Amino acid sequence: MSQINDAFPINIIEVPTDKIRVATEGEWGHTAYQTLQEALENKHGATPSPVELAKGIERGEFLKPVRVIPSTDAWYDYDLIGGRIRYWAWVIAHQGKAPIPVCVREDLG
Repeated sequence: MSQINDAFPINIIEVPTDKIRVATEGEWGHTAYQTLQEALENKHGATPSPVELAKGIERGEFLKPVRVIPSTDAWYDYDLIGGRIRYWAWVIAHQGKAPIPVCVREDLG
């Protein structure tokens, strides 16, 4: 296990949600909600929805960290590229007041 961890290090940190820009295109080109209101409405029909996942977070259920890359936008530290439904669920569950665990990827290669 330690050899795998050494070969493929994962950098998981906690980041305030307002320091993360939701990328319009993620790792797999899925449509992403850009605002909290869009996530609450769940017009794209995500299952589970951000609200359903938020209820799980409130019950103490664990969600894996979302994936980010360093942002090129001066207003943000990171761009969210993976786990966008989980991101919005976290924002909903914590009312945007708790930093979210993220896995920082330095590149998409």
